This record gives sequence, structure tokens and C-alpha cells, in this order.
Amino acid sequence: MRLIFKLVSTLLLCASFTFAETLPPLKNGKAPQTYDELWEGFDPRAEPLDVEVLKEWEENGVVLRIVRIRVGVFKGRKAMLAAVYGFPKGGADLPGLVQIHGGGQYADHKACLTNAKRGYATLSIAWAGRISAPGYRVGPKEVKLFWDGQTDDPSYRVTTDWGALDAYHAPSKNGKDAFVTICDGSEAWTLDDVESPRNSSWFLCAMGAAATSAGRPSAPMASKARRASG
Repeated sequence: MRLIFKLVSTLLLCASFTFAETLPPLKNGKAPQTYDELWEGFDPRAEPLDVEVLKEWEENGVVLRIVRIRVGVFKGRKAMLAAVYGFPKGGADLPGLVQIHGGGQYADHKACLTNAKRGYATLSIAWAGRISAPGYRVGPKEVKLFWDGQTDDPSYRVTTDWGALDAYHAPSKNGKDAFVTICDGSEAWTLDDVESPRNSSWFLCAMGAAATSAGRPSAPMASKARRASG
């Protein structure tokens, strides 16, 4: 009975645990009106990277990895941004680049490979979830498989997870393009419950880019916190 009590207590403790929110709540329920207000309270170095290594291989003297990196916590759920990461094998203290694809495009291992040959470490981020890499291609079909949790499908791949929000594109997860309009907050997947620039997918993508490039030494990119098949 003592063991059962301890197990139940542990489960209740885990169930009650919540992540601290990355962004502060709106002041007086009012949306940010200036650039400074929009970014107030966001520190891209404050949270751990929580790096997940999904795949790793070597090509032409370059180490390449498919990774996921923590952007932040929104509405109690973590957002994890997928990316391709590459660097010259044996390299240390390298200059770094972040490649940000356009709409409808992919995080591409070729950019990491090319830049590594020039002496750079490169992170090509997949804010829309799409990835182009040998043996790990994620297109719109695979992104939808990820949304639906279709882990038994041979094409299933782990990719970007925006958690409670939606910064996907072409298509968006919830069928509404939050890149061209400022959502009024009536949707469950928006951050603020009023019309706010923090509801824009562009804002979330910018946060993702800042989080991956800020540098958080407590969790280096070389860490292998988790591996996933595929």
C-alpha cells in the first residue's frame, strides 16, 4: 500500500506540473501597440534548447542532423521547431548561420552541406514543418501525418510541433492563414483572445528564428536528448 501511495502521489505531482509560459499575458487585455511592447518579456536565451536529434549522418566530411529545438511554451504546451543542422566534422567554435526558408519551401540539407564546406555551422529551420534531406523528406502529406499522429504510416516523420498554436503554412493546420491577416482571438489556436499581432504566424516564426540563433550554452546543439526512428 505504501508503494501504491507513492506511485499515486508521483502521478498527481506530474499531472499538476505545468511549464512556465514563454510570453507574459497581455497588460489589461490590450494588444501590443509598438514593436517594444510586442517583444516585451521575450528572452530567447531564457529557456533550454531541449534538443532532439531525429536523424544523423555524414556526407563529404560534413556531419548532418535532423533536430528539433524548443521555441517556447504557449498555453501550457511546448513548441518544438524542426531543422537541419550541419557542420564540418571535427569543427569547433565555428561561425554559425541560420537559414530561413520562404513560404511553401523546405528546410534543406543542401544549404547546410554547402556552408559547412565553407567552414560554417548552419541551421536550416522548418517553421512550416517541411524538410528536404536524404531519407527524411517531409512534405505537406507527411506534415499532415504528423498532425494526425499516424505513426504506423511508413511515411510518418517527426517534425515541427507548434503545440497549442499554428504557425504552419501551405497548408496551415487549422485551415486559416494567419500570415496574411491578424486573427481576432476567437480561434482556439491563437495566443491572445483579442485581435493581436501576437496571433500572427509571422510573429511565431520570428520567435522560432530568434530562439534557434540566440545561443543557449546550457544545452549545446551537439546534445542528443532524444532519438526518433525514421
